[in-house]
Parts: sequence; C-alpha cells; structure tokens
Amino acid sequence: MKISAQTVSFLKQELERIFLTEDVSVYVEVQDDGEFLLINVNPKTTLSDTQRNFILDKIRNLVTPIIPPRRKAYSWMATISKDLRAKAEEVAYSEMLP
Repeated sequence: MKISAQTVSFLKQELERIFLTEDVSVYVEVQDDGEFLLINVNPKTTLSDTQRNFILDKIRNLVTPIIPPRRKAYSWMATISKDLRAKAEEVAYSEMLP
C-alpha cells in the first residue's frame, strides 16, 4: 500500500506537536516506492534510555494504527540518532508481517 502525501503530512504535524516540548527535531521520509515510512528523531541533547523509550512508544502509538504492516517487508521504522551527523543508534517498532 502506498503511503499518501496526506498521511505523511498528518504524521509529521502530529509528531512535531507531540514532541513540541521535547528538545528534538523530527524528520519523516517515504521510501521504497511509497510503501515505507522512515521517521528519524534527532535529539539536541543526550537522551536517557527512559527518554528514548518514551519517544519510541509515542511514535509507535501514533503510527501503528495508520500505517499497516506489509507482508515480508517493513512498512515503517523509527530511529533515534545521537546527533544530526550520526548513524541511527536505535531502531524500534518496525512493523512487518511474516
């Protein structure tokens, strides 16, 4: 299933609203011919495990009902980077059907 531009726009706005009080920036990108959503959170400060889990839980709770899992492929992924230049340090809650 292709992820619509409206869905991406809604998710980006909601993520920005949810994390407005957090010290992070959120980047959303559609890949794999429109069937995969990448969400990257870039904290401006070092996060504790509790903070990372809080952020990832919020993303999962928002995205899971909207982006259905794909068969044998991931439909979305959320990552948290150490900084804007860093590779993703954590990947969580990717959705895929067997």
